[in-house]
Amino acid sequence: MNSNYRQALIKAFTFIGGLYFFLEFILPKKINSIAGISIPGGFEFGLYHDEISRSIQIVGTMALGLGVINIIQVHGANILKSKKGWGNSLALLLGFFIVVIVQSIDLGNSEQRLDIQQEIRGFSSFVAIVHEQYVDSSTPAAPRIAALNARLDSLRSHTQSGDSYLNLSLPESHTELTNAVNEALDNARSQAQELENNYASLEPDTASFPAPQLEASVESSIQALKKLAELTQELSMLHYENTFGRKGSSFFFGAFFDPLGAAMFSLLAFYIANAAYRSFRVKSLEASVMMLAALIVMLGQIPFGPLYIYEDMPQLRVWLLKNVNAPAFRAIYFGAAIAGLAMAVRMWLSLEKSPLATEKTEEQ
Repeated sequence: MNSNYRQALIKAFTFIGGLYFFLEFILPKKINSIAGISIPGGFEFGLYHDEISRSIQIVGTMALGLGVINIIQVHGANILKSKKGWGNSLALLLGFFIVVIVQSIDLGNSEQRLDIQQEIRGFSSFVAIVHEQYVDSSTPAAPRIAALNARLDSLRSHTQSGDSYLNLSLPESHTELTNAVNEALDNARSQAQELENNYASLEPDTASFPAPQLEASVESSIQALKKLAELTQELSMLHYENTFGRKGSSFFFGAFFDPLGAAMFSLLAFYIANAAYRSFRVKSLEASVMMLAALIVMLGQIPFGPLYIYEDMPQLRVWLLKNVNAPAFRAIYFGAAIAGLAMAVRMWLSLEKSPLATEKTEEQ
């Protein structure tokens, strides 16, 4: 495609996108009339706003993927051609791939644990819905509770499986938890079985079974299932914390990323101190005022002790920060906001130079 056509297409999409989000922000949610003309049923400008937002997220994800490809190409070329600093490129790519693999494993483990835990948490709501539909519309409840009992029976097999987040093969230090989960599962199963029998013996159009007894059975079953969900959540989290993905993620972030960040900021502190020393040289009235304010703020931080100079120093510090520093920063924020708005308008109208623009050079 010709470069001029590409620029025109980008400018058109940029303008239309900016105009849409501007109108979506300022227009009401539903427009019933325009210029006195009534619109039957009204008009919703942002009717497909969620779909448009998701499409933008997809485009952003694609841009992220292109960035990853670019990193691999640039640093891979440095390694293959043994350019200067290729060792740094190798460390970057190794770290990138290792973290991606470990985080992917951790994400899969987390989703697997959350899926089974979400299912168990939904058991109590399921019983409540079954009973509500049974009372309101005489929907048969016994077969649905029987299906719940079958699922609880299958969970019992998970407690004996070595690769399940519900298995009870834990060290002796967690015996109390495993016993509690085992007891809660048995209790939930027995309560659900009793509830199934109660529904089976009760006809919706008769009063052969006392309603208060049925209500009590439903409530007991719900409470037993909630207790089971609470204990299995603790059990599944314990297994999840011992997975390879979780341990690897904690290791790489706790043993590498955080210490490297701390080391970087520690080195940066020396440059900040050096810059502060050069800035605090009193050579003018403005520098003198800044130096005095800095001394008050720093001395106001000193707690009671040998270096405590004046009892009202903390109040002076707070007054400076609240009445002098804060308004100055607000003025800076206002200026930055206006500059950001101006830049946004220039980008919206494509007044900034496009990276796709080609400069025509005249042959001499």
